[in-house]
Amino acid sequence: MSLTKATYSMIKGAPVNVLDYISGGTGTSGDPYVGWDTATPWAANTEFKFPKGVFQYSTTLSLPYAYIYIHGVGVGTTLKFTGTGNCISFDSVSGINSPRIESLCIDGNANATNGIYTNNANYGVCKDVTIRNVSGAGFRSLFGVYWLIQNFYMGSNFGAITTYASAGIYLGLGGSASSTVTAYTIINANIAECINSGIDINNGWGNTIIGGAVEANQQQGLFINTNAHDNLINNLYIEGNLVYAILCGGTGNDFIGVWCAGNSFDSPFKLTSTTTVNHIFGGVYEKIIIDAGAFANGFTNSRCGIFNDSGNGTTVDNLFSGATAAYVHPTFIASWTNNATYPYETFTSSGSSITSAINTTGVGIANSNSFYLVGGATYIFQWFVTLNSGTLPGFVVSTNTASSVIGVSVTGNNVYMFKAGNSDLHYFTLRTETGVAANYSVANVDVKQIN
Repeated sequence: MSLTKATYSMIKGAPVNVLDYISGGTGTSGDPYVGWDTATPWAANTEFKFPKGVFQYSTTLSLPYAYIYIHGVGVGTTLKFTGTGNCISFDSVSGINSPRIESLCIDGNANATNGIYTNNANYGVCKDVTIRNVSGAGFRSLFGVYWLIQNFYMGSNFGAITTYASAGIYLGLGGSASSTVTAYTIINANIAECINSGIDINNGWGNTIIGGAVEANQQQGLFINTNAHDNLINNLYIEGNLVYAILCGGTGNDFIGVWCAGNSFDSPFKLTSTTTVNHIFGGVYEKIIIDAGAFANGFTNSRCGIFNDSGNGTTVDNLFSGATAAYVHPTFIASWTNNATYPYETFTSSGSSITSAINTTGVGIANSNSFYLVGGATYIFQWFVTLNSGTLPGFVVSTNTASSVIGVSVTGNNVYMFKAGNSDLHYFTLRTETGVAANYSVANVDVKQIN
């Protein structure tokens, strides 16, 4: 009497063991399992188990099923994709909930695009997954909400690489409303050697990155596009990226305790001209660059080697710059010009300083460059005046909607508090009244927000 070996499929409620559906191979790298991908009865609300071994397949593993759960046993399980396109796809026109993929390695080839591709898939989990040898992204999400991506690995530290990915994790696409990614949580992603970005938040909001490392990527470790806003980056380690450690063009993103090391001064944390109201708390940065046009970004208790601020309304509270060996505050006043209608008879300036302003008859007016302040916020304006001769003029802060006299200046150090109006655009005006003769100079102009 012969005995029939029981398979998992014979046991009601048991996970589906993919090993029961192979048609050949022994599961080694030289003789991988085959046939399982088309024979396995893929379905919703089902758990699929991959034991140890190499599982080879040549057509995208398309799994548009709700509550599907596929998992291996860790580094001993490898899904070897030999075809063209995405290695695994969770893609559904009508939307799918709670797909899960855990504890396995996906190994592609030169024709593979994304390791894991999701579109209109929500509440998913990608955990303890290693991706190798894809040309697109390791994990690529076009649209979705509430994914957990945890312990995600890419780079030569996790196996031999012959094809380098464009990005490790890529979320969203451009400005399309149908391509937004929301409330994804990325915990302990370790990504290296991508052609573009380690992590790319291209379009989305409310996403969180906690811990992990991005290193040795050819463009930037972290890219936050102009369509990405209100994301949280917490304790991410960024090292050795070639162009930028972080390139941020988005709005309202928070960076907490980010460590940018070993990127060299030519690989800075850069806030582009499109950035507004991003805030950086703590962290270590070898170089920070804020482009002209960037508005109301803030730094609190951070350290950096070089701090170059060409933006408007940057707020700084205890930013320690090794370049100046001091706590630095942004100078909103970058230049002065002699008023065309009411000019000083003699006027020279250099940067934020006025080297000489002389007026003997009529009204003399000097205008600073325009700059942006946060409406309703309180600022301190400080300047040092030297009266060479005559009578000192009044100092007035003006906006394009109203003017507020904030004090009558005296020689020496002048400090006044000023609440910015509802209009963001401001400029500083120095003037003499009719019949007042003045010869003065101004230096050490500083503007900083105090609340």
